[in-house]
Amino acid sequence: MNASTGQLDIKFEKNPSVVTRKVAGETILVPITKSIGNEPCLYTLDDTATFLWERLDGQRTGRDLVNELALSYEVGQEQAVTDVQAFLEQLKSVELVRSL
Repeated sequence: MNASTGQLDIKFEKNPSVVTRKVAGETILVPITKSIGNEPCLYTLDDTATFLWERLDGQRTGRDLVNELALSYEVGQEQAVTDVQAFLEQLKSVELVRSL
């Protein structure tokens, strides 16, 4: 089992130092403790990422996210695994989520 597959069995939660706002139909994440120079970093999420972000409650595992994504978006399990792994890796790399 590689590290990405192993993370599917871990529960994840949003970093509490991230503010989420919906503006003009987009979900924007603003880490309140990080900036580049004097400018704050902003991250925008597409519909799929927003769907997953809203489910990062510290109770769901990566595998739970895969199952919910596959059901809600009617995609195959393999594609859902790939998408959730990429999502979690990206958010972890910029410290927007943390594992429990």
